[in-house]
Amino acid sequence: MSRTGARDRARRQLTETLTLLSEAVAILGRSRSLIERIETQDAAQYLADLDAFCGRPFPAQVNQHPDNQAVDTFAAAMKTKLAEARAKGRHGWSESWVQDKELAELMVEHIRKGNAGNFEDIANFAMMLHQRGADPMELMLAFNKAKLGPHLMTRVEQALEGITRQVTIESADLHGEPVAWDVRTTNGSWCKTVRGRETAKAAEQRGFRIEPLYRHAQSAETDVDERLETRQ
Repeated sequence: MSRTGARDRARRQLTETLTLLSEAVAILGRSRSLIERIETQDAAQYLADLDAFCGRPFPAQVNQHPDNQAVDTFAAAMKTKLAEARAKGRHGWSESWVQDKELAELMVEHIRKGNAGNFEDIANFAMMLHQRGADPMELMLAFNKAKLGPHLMTRVEQALEGITRQVTIESADLHGEPVAWDVRTTNGSWCKTVRGRETAKAAEQRGFRIEPLYRHAQSAETDVDERLETRQ
């Protein structure tokens, strides 16, 4: 970890510690009204100790760049929203059965909303996708799906995939070797079809799934023969 990263981490931990301490002091302060009802020497001593503790000055906050302060403040708001969601039974975003495209679609849906706390919701979905190592292409696909509608988007994807594959294969004159490669996300969503082997390798190195496409010369010739026979 770099010095800057370590320093930012230490500052973040200090901020979280001070926040926790502030909440603890607030809870102790509320307990005073309960202890005052107990008329014993131990209770009186506890109240005296409580007053002394609450009167102590808090440690000074470390001077931070305004960007870091803003991020820490916003992160605390994100945590609050996550805690509220867990209380309602909404959790498990890191589980293997959750798909990246589902989280991306939820994030895009929230962008159109205007309710309070929506900034935190959008940021939390971005955090989930980031922590899962999701392909950023999922956001583009989710955005296009939201614009076109789920059913139309599915039909468009299937049509584009079929047309691109057919045109690419029919225009190639190689046999027995891949004539093109389908580029897909880690979840199998089709992105595009490329003809260059180096382009396919570059996409694979970036984390995409690559599927080779072959031209079967025999079946293509049979196709032509059948068409000629039909015309005769």
